[in-house]
Amino acid sequence: MSILLKNKIKTLANDANVRLLGPHFLEDSFQGCSYDLRIGSAFIGKKIISKDHNVEKWWTTSKKWEISVEPSEIITILTLEEISLPNYISATVFAMNSFSSTGFLILNPGHIDPGYKGPVSICAINLRTCK
Repeated sequence: MSILLKNKIKTLANDANVRLLGPHFLEDSFQGCSYDLRIGSAFIGKKIISKDHNVEKWWTTSKKWEISVEPSEIITILTLEEISLPNYISATVFAMNSFSSTGFLILNPGHIDPGYKGPVSICAINLRTCK
C-alpha cells in the first residue's frame, strides 16, 4: 500500500481527466498526505440541520461551518467535495484527531473503493457526557 503525498493529491485534484476532489476544492485544505473534507449536508435522525447552510458560498471559502451535536447524538454528514477516485486508488476517511480525543467518533469504516464517485457519507456520534 502506498500513501499519496500532498503534491500528488493536488496533481490529481487539478487533473481535468480525474478531478479527484470534484470541481470545488480548497488549497487551504491540503495537508501533508491528506485533504480535509468539508461538510456539505448534515442530518440528525430525519431532520436536516444544514438547510440554512448556503453551499454555494462555501465552495470558495475556508471559513468553518460549525454544527452542535448533543451528547449521545448520532449525525450523518455528506461532504461538500464529491470525490472521484481513479480505478487504481482507494481512500480512507478518518476523523481529525482533535475530534476523536474529545469523544466525537466516526462509526462507519472509512474505506472508499477505487472508482467511487460522489460525496463521502460519514456517520458519527458524540460520546461525551456533557457539552
